Amino acid sequence: MGSFDDVRRAFRGTAPLAADADGRAADTELKVATAVLLLETAHGDAEYARDEETTIRRALEREFGLSRSQARDLLEKAHVSRPVKGDFSKSSGLVQERYSVEQRMRIMGLIWKVVYADGSVEASERKFARYLARITGLTPDQAAMARARVERGRI
Repeated sequence: MGSFDDVRRAFRGTAPLAADADGRAADTELKVATAVLLLETAHGDAEYARDEETTIRRALEREFGLSRSQARDLLEKAHVSRPVKGDFSKSSGLVQERYSVEQRMRIMGLIWKVVYADGSVEASERKFARYLARITGLTPDQAAMARARVERGRI
């Protein structure tokens, strides 16, 4: 292991979203799609906070096994790829098609971590999270389990 990031990844274990449901490495398109959903969650309330950005960056590092600079690069790509009129069909379609239910539940947990990052949960954020769960193919029960995991500190 040549770098601090390699050592840190080895210490943390596997990155749950680094491979898709078929075991293939998650490509840039899939990573960006996931990051877009997280960014849209952060932009869903009145104020986009630094805490939300930090939560997203750290999630990308951990979940994809990225270095800090790789996560920042991915966030930049996601910012550029954000849909203009709120059409998340491309991002949600990729996530639904290529990730397993368990992985999508993990992403839903990350969405809730972003919602909770600024210390308040607005009604619009709850509604948007339910919408994202639906369009990524999760049942209400699966989405609720993902949220409960976050609330118990298990993600």
